[in-house]
Amino acid sequence: MRYVLIIIVSLACYNAFSQEIALKSYSISGNIKDEISRPVEYAQVLVQSAQGNIIAYTQSDSLGHYNISYTTDLDSIVLMISRLGFLPKLTKLSVSEKKYDTHLQRANESYLKEIVVNDRNPIEVEGDTISYLPSAFTDGTETNVEDVLEKLPGISVDKGSGKIKYQGKEIKKILLDGDDLTGSNYKVLSKNLSADWLGEVEILKHFTDSRLLHGIKQSEEVAINLKLKEGTKSPLFGTVMFGGGTTSKYTSKAELLSYLKRLKLFAIGVANNTGKDMETYNLETYSSSELKYNGFLMADKILDNELLPPEFFGKENFTFHEGQFISNSMVIKPSRKLNIRSTTTLYNNRLNFNFKDSTSYFLPDGLNISLKQQQKQTQKPLELFQDIKFDYQLSKKEDLLTRVQFKNSEKQIISLIESNYGNYYQDELKEQVQFFGSLSYINKLNSNWALITDFQFGLEQLNENLELVEIPITSTITEQNIN
Repeated sequence: MRYVLIIIVSLACYNAFSQEIALKSYSISGNIKDEISRPVEYAQVLVQSAQGNIIAYTQSDSLGHYNISYTTDLDSIVLMISRLGFLPKLTKLSVSEKKYDTHLQRANESYLKEIVVNDRNPIEVEGDTISYLPSAFTDGTETNVEDVLEKLPGISVDKGSGKIKYQGKEIKKILLDGDDLTGSNYKVLSKNLSADWLGEVEILKHFTDSRLLHGIKQSEEVAINLKLKEGTKSPLFGTVMFGGGTTSKYTSKAELLSYLKRLKLFAIGVANNTGKDMETYNLETYSSSELKYNGFLMADKILDNELLPPEFFGKENFTFHEGQFISNSMVIKPSRKLNIRSTTTLYNNRLNFNFKDSTSYFLPDGLNISLKQQQKQTQKPLELFQDIKFDYQLSKKEDLLTRVQFKNSEKQIISLIESNYGNYYQDELKEQVQFFGSLSYINKLNSNWALITDFQFGLEQLNENLELVEIPITSTITEQNIN
């Protein structure tokens, strides 16, 4: 029986290995034009099996050109090319086919009125808006919006920095059902909003924040609009997670959304002392993108003391994190003409670093010299950010915008260094307060001209203290020196 089982397992492994070997890589390219040989931009190109399973996908560029690579064990594929306003075209091709040019025929309006649509295409283009159906590109392993976006054609996600790009251009912001909750710090949404809630993703080209400047301002900005599934929207919904251990370790996370008639809210809270860094919530985004305008320059960093372990050790073996992150973003609409956006963020962390080593030298006369050193460091970053924006519609052609931002950042670094040659205690403290306000008036004169009056003001205060104390080498130094 044992030998029979071994044979069965071996055959299964061989079969799986054979299937993997059978997959081969192919590519096909070509040009897509209309009836009068004009290039068709943003045409959806799908490589499918005969059963309709999607193998690969892409879209044509501004010249109507496409290039798609795929892997399959089939001998032939079905190439589906479609574009809003044109009749879709399906062609069966051999996998050895390297080039395929085609012309799309414009859809007849009377014919379209007779069509009953039972299902939508995975990608649809209408004007400057490109709509994706996430369920056509995901497999259920995605946990957040980032995981979904990186699987959509044309979109790339840098997991390290959190930056999201469409066709190589970084997006300006992420909207939630048309509302801007987070401004430029869209990582709060992309890294924490559950993938299960996502129903549709829209790419908004030539995006502009102002309704009055749309069509006047030649914007090259790109934004993303996330549409939630209708079944998930309610006055309050979300997830809460908490975990604890026997060694006083804990981790917790809560993400809540609220959809009311005049209020849309997304709140997240994270806290742990397990050593997991919360660097994805670093608020440097605010000081680098939000808190700046022409003529207002931030002070350069003066203290940037970062203690690094030896290269042959992983940093995770030395740094211990114990922190909390809380963010509350909401849009309030008290009336049809007034729109208020508020973002409040708190980041607090404690990072501990302890390092010891010793080296001994043996001399020819039997003597030896021993050198010892010990280094301890505690970093306590604390950041508070508040952003309030008021949009008031004075008339159909006039808008009044007011914005106030405040940021308080503290960073304390306490170091203790012991060696054979001396003991040193060092305490560095930097506190930075930044305040920014703006008042804008926009008047749309006609379809080509708009009058913009913008008043901005800012205030920055930077306080730094450095204390360096040499402790006699005979002193006994305990952990209390750094607390």
